[in-house]
Amino acid sequence: MALSIVLHQAGVDHVLIDRLAQGLQSSRAGVIHAQTLETLEPLGVTQRLSELALKLQNFAIRDHNRALLKFDFSKLPSRHPY
Repeated sequence: MALSIVLHQAGVDHVLIDRLAQGLQSSRAGVIHAQTLETLEPLGVTQRLSELALKLQNFAIRDHNRALLKFDFSKLPSRHPY
């Protein structure tokens, strides 16, 4: 997808082909990490992704009622601490 964006921005006519015959029934990109957002900034898509995002500052991996791991993304050394 990133290559397709760059080709489009450069005015290169291209076709993006997906190997799958039809779409999956689940998300192929449910999470975009802060570092990924920073990497995508030169493509000009980060602002729109951030506008549409559900931003989480805190996250936990749980086993029923017990938190196994807790993360505080607000302390990430990033322009996107979520």
